[in-house]
Amino acid sequence: MPEGLTSIGDGAFSSCTSLSSITMPEGIISIGDGAFHSCTSLSSITMPEGLTSIGSIAFYCCTSLSSITMPESIEKMGHNPFENDIININVTPDHPYLAVIDGVLFSKPDKRLIYFPDIRDTYAVPNGIQCIGDGAFFSCTSLSSITMPEGIISIGDHAFYDCVSLNSITIPEGLTNIGDGAFSGCASLSNIMMSEGLTSIGNSAFYDCASLSSITIPDSVTTIGGSVFSGCDNVLITVHRDTYAAEYCKKNGLNYTYPDANDWLNN
Repeated sequence: MPEGLTSIGDGAFSSCTSLSSITMPEGIISIGDGAFHSCTSLSSITMPEGLTSIGSIAFYCCTSLSSITMPESIEKMGHNPFENDIININVTPDHPYLAVIDGVLFSKPDKRLIYFPDIRDTYAVPNGIQCIGDGAFFSCTSLSSITMPEGIISIGDHAFYDCVSLNSITIPEGLTNIGDGAFSGCASLSNIMMSEGLTSIGNSAFYDCASLSSITIPDSVTTIGGSVFSGCDNVLITVHRDTYAAEYCKKNGLNYTYPDANDWLNN
């Protein structure tokens, strides 16, 4: 790239399938969203110190890129730049913004899990992490089980999208938000229980989770998006009486029950 450039725009090199190597000059400060999306031959990239921002899905589907080193000047990163590609991320332990733990990329300031490479079938999120970022586990088809620690407050949009083998997930108390499409396409997910404190479930959060048979929605939930359970044909939703979730199920013709539905048998 020529000297004097300061930014690479959104989608600038998207689908340049012949591009195999790129060197950025000093002075580049930002890489836009999807800038190198689907550059399937890209195997080498040099990013200069001074680069401060990398956009969302900037390197998604760069299937030949196996390793990348992040300059210490990075101070902003959009949602999962790599999505489901398996890339070794190199950062120094002194990096002010980024950290890598067991191959997983995190943002230090907001304690956010940014990127999980699809290299294992079980995973325990480290204690202290507060947010599962947008698209963090996008299409990680090998992942079957995940445990989250106390302190997680948010699961981002499409965080576990198309994790087709995911059948077990532990959601801790304190979680307040499940983003749009967070578990969409998790075809093996069979049941899930949410803790009190959850307030919001985004659009299509469990869309097409075909194996989902039971789910409990706490009475703290006050917002549920559209098409949340579309494609979940056999799910039974447990809700409390006279709650937002109960009214949502009635309005949308969903199969629901109450925790005390059979108490009449003991009277």
